[in-house]
Amino acid sequence: MKMEDFIRENMGIETINDELKNHCQVEHARHRSVNNFMINILGGLTA
Repeated sequence: MKMEDFIRENMGIETINDELKNHCQVEHARHRSVNNFMINILGGLTA
């Protein structure tokens, strides 16, 4: 993977994370399972 591709991909991920943190009040957390991740996202979107 070229460095430019990596930077573009990383910027997209950071943009999505910022949107979730600022608008949906989702906190960054380390999830041990996919179920916990989905519950956190759904909880933030519905709050």
